[in-house]
Amino acid sequence: MSETSACDLVTQLRQSLGRERHALADFIIALAELDRRRLFVELGYPSAWSFCCRALGLSETATHYRLLAARQVQQQPALADQIREGRLCITTLAKLSRILTDENREALVAEAAGKSTREVERIVARLDPKPVPGDVTRPAPALVSTPAPEHTQVLTESLLRKHLTVDAEFEQLLAQARAALSHKMPGASEVEILKAGLREIVRQAARRKGLTQRPRTQSPNVPPVVTRSIPRAVRREVWLRDEGRCQWPTEDGGVCGSTHRVEFHHRRERARGGPHTASNLMLACATHNQHAADLSFGRTWMEHCRRGDVPARDTNDP
Repeated sequence: MSETSACDLVTQLRQSLGRERHALADFIIALAELDRRRLFVELGYPSAWSFCCRALGLSETATHYRLLAARQVQQQPALADQIREGRLCITTLAKLSRILTDENREALVAEAAGKSTREVERIVARLDPKPVPGDVTRPAPALVSTPAPEHTQVLTESLLRKHLTVDAEFEQLLAQARAALSHKMPGASEVEILKAGLREIVRQAARRKGLTQRPRTQSPNVPPVVTRSIPRAVRREVWLRDEGRCQWPTEDGGVCGSTHRVEFHHRRERARGGPHTASNLMLACATHNQHAADLSFGRTWMEHCRRGDVPARDTNDP
């Protein structure tokens, strides 16, 4: 069996690369449409990020670059043609996304086309320079009002290193917390003090959800009290049953599973007589709780409600 010649292999590689670029451009266009119309909510996912990672099986890195590219394509659809033609890659587009505007997008994309990653980073740094750190470590100035995003580096299976910028208020609160815990935790490290504070936040959140260690028992002879708010015992039962995660169904037969901004959702709407019972309640993230309201009452009506300018309803409405 004869081996493929170098020329034939190069031709095959170029053809495969062309098909790959066309497929990627089509993927970015479709993802931009899904993201723009928020169709991931209808499919049961709280965000486009969650949809890409869970439904499509993309890695976090692949999701990051594709979503940034898709959002730039929403602003300038012609970018998809440049991806298709190989004049622009999604890595370059993602790195430029921080500085792209409607006015400079065309010129910057043209400048970055064919450049290496380091060269593209220099273009970004030219338009959005970062402060150069000094040789001596010193306290952050009080003028810094918004801390920079933290960066997490995995060191071992159980240890991580976090790099973050803090402000003067953080230092003051840390000193006050150290003083408050000086009897209970003398000589505690900053990590131990922060963990104590985080445990207290989690404990307070659990109390609000009725997740007490020793819940009160309801006598079977005493009828339940009808209240406007969900009884603590019911909140506790629902939270434990749903494991603190959004239970909105996804198109693949699973559930959303988000733990961010989780709320109690009435399957039969409270406005239509739905009771505060565990069987009528489920946990839903804020995204899917709003989506459920849009489905039940109509998006137009709910948009009025969220703006606080509720129009008069037809007396024949349910």
